[in-house]
Amino acid sequence: MAAADAAWRASLRGVSVADLVGSVERDSGPEALPGIGAWLDSAHASDG
Repeated sequence: MAAADAAWRASLRGVSVADLVGSVERDSGPEALPGIGAWLDSAHASDG
């Protein structure tokens, strides 16, 4: 189990926020982006 967790974490280290944004743009289409932006804004607001 520890080896699987280490592999997962190593894989995540190779993914940037820019990669995630690009993935959302490719996979979700323009109609989903406003909702995703609102979700990200609300998550960010709860951090502060």
